[in-house]
This record gives sequence, C-alpha cells and structure tokens, in this order.
Amino acid sequence: NKVPAIGRITLSPMLNERGRLIGDFTMCRTAENHFFVVGTYAAEEFYLRWFEQHMGAFAGRVLVRPCAMEYTGLSVAGPNSRELLQSLTDSDLSTPAFPFMSFAKMDVGLVPALVGRVSFTGELGYEMWVTSDYQRALYDTLMAAGKPLGIRPIGGRALNSMRLEKSFGSWAREFRPIY
Repeated sequence: NKVPAIGRITLSPMLNERGRLIGDFTMCRTAENHFFVVGTYAAEEFYLRWFEQHMGAFAGRVLVRPCAMEYTGLSVAGPNSRELLQSLTDSDLSTPAFPFMSFAKMDVGLVPALVGRVSFTGELGYEMWVTSDYQRALYDTLMAAGKPLGIRPIGGRALNSMRLEKSFGSWAREFRPIY
C-alpha cells in the first residue's frame, strides 16, 4: 500500500506472494522513519514471523517489535465524540486541523496517547492507543467527561452491526485468505 505521510493513517491489506489476503493493518506514521502498525492481536506472532522472513536488505536497519501486551486501544465514536475528546486535550481536533485519517501524539486528560481520527462505526470517531498502565485512567477520564454528553459503552455486536451498515469489511468475516 502507499505509505502515509507523517501524521496520517492508512488502512493496508497484507498480501502473500500470490496476492492473497493474509492480514490487514492500520499503519500510522509518527515520523519520517517511524511507524505504529496495528494488526490483529491473535495474529501477532504470524505477522512477526512474516516480517522477519521478508526483511531482506533491511535486516539490521529496520526494527520490528511486538507491542500487543504494551499497548491497548479504546475508541469513542458518535456525533459528540469530537466535543468529548476536545474537552480533554489542548490539540486542535477541528476538521481542518485534524481531518479524517489523521494521527498524532497528544495528552487526553493526563494520559499520554496516540490518537487517530478513524472509526469502525462509520461515524465521527477516534481510536486511542495507550500503554497498558494508562488504560483504566483513560477509560475513567473518557467516561467522566462524557457523562454530560450521554456516553455509554457499546459491545462488539453493536459495533459489528454499525460496521455492516457502512459496508466496512472485517478480517476473518468478509476478508480471509481465500479472497
């Protein structure tokens, strides 16, 4: 896939040598030569082996390391998601300053986070990745600030229903190695 510009995100399929789909990633570019790549947690070992086997000329010059146990993700989505997140950060989240598929490091309340303007629901939304020691603090911060806005958690089945309404495919459901 095309590598995103600094501060941007791209959704990227992972293909094998025959062009078959074997995974998918959210690729976030944090600096000229630094990327934060999010994939399916259950396939992390598979992805690492694939990258190591295909390192080629980049061996010794590129570092790929697992972060699944280090980072956790939380999402907020819906018509009030910008208002909620903006109340917790000094970063400008307006559409001109932080358009769809943007990515940045920012504090959310007192929590250092990696934030992307992307949502699996098809609504305005943000995905936030924090180190696991900050997960509870981020959750509590979001829930407290979102209470006046009517925030509430949703489950995986609700999320699945919303993504289907928007025709967003999902790995292991619509997208598999047979496609």
